Parts: sequence; C-alpha cells; structure tokens
Amino acid sequence: MAKEFKLPALGEGVDSGDVVGVGVKAGDKVAKGQSLLEVETNKAVMDVPAPEDAVISSVAVKAGDKVKPGQVVVSYEPSAGAAKATAPTPAQAPAKSPAPAASSAAPAAPAPASTPSAPSAAAPALSVSFAAADPASSGRIVPASPSVRKFARELGVNLAAVRATGPQGRVLESDVKNHVKQVMASGGTASAAAPPPLPDFSKWGQVERTPLKGVRKATA
Repeated sequence: MAKEFKLPALGEGVDSGDVVGVGVKAGDKVAKGQSLLEVETNKAVMDVPAPEDAVISSVAVKAGDKVKPGQVVVSYEPSAGAAKATAPTPAQAPAKSPAPAASSAAPAAPAPASTPSAPSAAAPALSVSFAAADPASSGRIVPASPSVRKFARELGVNLAAVRATGPQGRVLESDVKNHVKQVMASGGTASAAAPPPLPDFSKWGQVERTPLKGVRKATA
C-alpha cells in the first residue's frame, strides 16, 4: 500500500519554504536517507531525506513551489530491496585505478610554472576608495561612513549640502544633525538625495527578473 511522505518541520520559527530542486520522479527507487528534494528557507537550503527504502509512486511538488511542514510531497511504496538497487557497486570506483600510470610521466611539465611572473608586471594597480559619489552633487565625492550615509538617507538629507567637520572633509553624524537643525530653524526642508538611476542593462544582453526568496530575501 502506498504511503504519503509529509514535509517534516523545517526549523524553529520556520513555517514555509521554497522547493529549489526535486531529485526523484515516479518509478525511482530510493534508499533510506537519500535526498528527495531540496527546500530553501530564510535560514538555509536543506535536503529532505527519504524515510525508508522505497519506490516512488508520485511526486506532489515541483521546483518553485512553496511548501509547509505537514504537506504531502511524495507518495511511495515501501521496498526492502530499493537500497540495494540504488547503491553503487564497489567495483565501479576502482575501475579508474590505471590512471596513476599516466601521472608518472607528468613530472616533466613543471617548467612552465615560471611563466605567470611576466603578466604580473603588467597588471594594473587597483585603486580602492571608500567614498561614494553623491548623485545630486554633480559628481563631487562626499566622504562619509556607511552608517552616516544610512542616517542621512533616513532623514532625507543630501550629504552634498552638509558642512563636513571630520578629518579630510569627512561628513560626521553630528554634521548631519546640525544640518537638519539649521534647516528646521530656518523654516526650510532638507534636500533629499535621490537614488541614482540604474543603467539600461538590456544593452549588454537579455535581462531576466526573478523575485528574491529565501536567504537572499531575508538579507535584503
């Protein structure tokens, strides 16, 4: 008699997940512990193992489906011989043992190892800057830490309009606060920094949009 395999608990506080891969189909023989499908949650991607040796009768989910613990994902017929049918035979692994004979002639090849030194001389030096350009400042670089930039965005302040008092012209959090106080005292409004427009990516090839999910969605 066919049995139904329900999705087990995915973890504490996790009430659903997305199927990112299905490794079996109807008619497949699986061994206990063999992965049936992969489910992605906000925390990780995990394998869902087979509960016992079995023959798959039907698969109720596909890649891209959202599943919840307790949902039926696979129907199967228990089979004691399924593990033997799917387990690889030990004779298959040693079949490639003659390969080391070819490696005995390989020690003569280390000579080209010195060639990578030539391209390294022509490698351009990388210049790294932690200051980002403010889109509303006509290309002027506004030095500020990520935390200060976040603070300014939350208040709707354009960093280009803030008087910097930090070392080397860096905008500090106190500068942003003082700027807001001055604007409010004068009865005006702080100028908001508009996000830079994205380029037209279609110029470089086909563009495909996919929604964020799982770990990436939680991170964003």
